[in-house]
Amino acid sequence: MGIGLAVAAKVLGRFAVRPEPDRTVTIDGVTMTISVGQDTEMGKGTVIRAEGVAGPRLSLLVALDRSHLFANIEPQDRVELDDSEFEGVVHAWSNDVAVAKWWLRSPVRERLIAAGDRWGFKIDAGVLEAHLAARDSLPTEALEAAAALVHRGADFEHEFETARRALAGTGAELDVIRKESGTAITRIHTLTRLSTPRPASAEPFQLEAHLCGGTRRLYDEVAPANVEADDQTLKLDLDGVVFDSDTLVRAANLAVRLAAPTVTPLDDGPYR
Repeated sequence: MGIGLAVAAKVLGRFAVRPEPDRTVTIDGVTMTISVGQDTEMGKGTVIRAEGVAGPRLSLLVALDRSHLFANIEPQDRVELDDSEFEGVVHAWSNDVAVAKWWLRSPVRERLIAAGDRWGFKIDAGVLEAHLAARDSLPTEALEAAAALVHRGADFEHEFETARRALAGTGAELDVIRKESGTAITRIHTLTRLSTPRPASAEPFQLEAHLCGGTRRLYDEVAPANVEADDQTLKLDLDGVVFDSDTLVRAANLAVRLAAPTVTPLDDGPYR
């Protein structure tokens, strides 16, 4: 472009030089598109995009400032991660706080911190986007952080199946329940549910009638978010995403005890 055309382009408010063409790269097995020099919500910078993010349906924003990138999350959706070092650098908001806590574990945390201090990542409808204020044709640290976020989503089914196998022989089955609320903004409350059958002769369920002796101690230790039962099945819910095998086995043993028709002398026996 000659000097005259460059001046004219500047006067007309157009790019004197075209933005760089999009690039496709694969980092740690994740294919991403990089757009450099585009207008982003953080100014002209770099946008990284990856589609087909697995895992539960989630709206997640990880950034230094929630005013960037995402309008469908409110300040009260802040995710408390119980990690002062991480939260001193990174802030997160989500419409599903429980799943966000599960998602933002190692190695994701370390990758996000290493990505620098002028970025924002979001996951929505199975698509991940990273917006960087700087123009960088190959922002290695940000690409690695994006790949770590994508891989974390793929871990969900693997961890769920591992947790299910840990319950083999306990008499309880595992599921993850997601309860939606809200209209303009859909918020999701995620629970881990253990279900066990009740005997055909069981009377109407009364929780307090079972809470004595060892069962009471086990109930206090497990601290379920909710217990309910009909004439066929007892359902015990734990708050959040719980895949720890020891916790799940204790919760399964509690569910089986509560599903029994009466409290037996074995109720004061040992438990795990």
